[in-house]
Amino acid sequence: VHSNHLVSVADAELGAFPRLCELNLSSNDLCTLDGVQTLSALEVLNVSSNRLAAIDVPIVKLTSLRSINLSYNRIASLAPLGDLGRAAAEHPLASLQLQGNQICSLAEPAQLRHFRHLSEVVFRRDSSGNPLCDHPNYPSAVLRDGLPACVSRLDGVPAELLAQEPPA
Repeated sequence: VHSNHLVSVADAELGAFPRLCELNLSSNDLCTLDGVQTLSALEVLNVSSNRLAAIDVPIVKLTSLRSINLSYNRIASLAPLGDLGRAAAEHPLASLQLQGNQICSLAEPAQLRHFRHLSEVVFRRDSSGNPLCDHPNYPSAVLRDGLPACVSRLDGVPAELLAQEPPA
């Protein structure tokens, strides 16, 4: 349902597909994800390039999600994902793409620390990042103080290469 100028998930009429595993709602005009919570089998969700200012409540009800692409929206807080991680310690989330948003604080990645299967996180890809990527201690501070130890790739780069402190 990519690039259909949808303003609501309800416009996609997804209720007829309760066993849907992958959903691409990218490049639409969505401001909320209300309506996706009925897709309990959903494993892959792409809602990049929309108008999402927040990760709203419906996404935290998708406890089968392995991959979420939230890139190129207006998201500033990861707190709803933190709620999901705390509520479901064995949540299968493994990949999270967040480049091109408004995440400013180096403390925000700590919201993801409860995801035990999270292996890849993207805050910056090429020149599209988040304000937190401009911090002088990024990415080492994010790896050391924020993300779970199971993260093996940050921004497409092996974590062990990024974890070292920058030279003084």
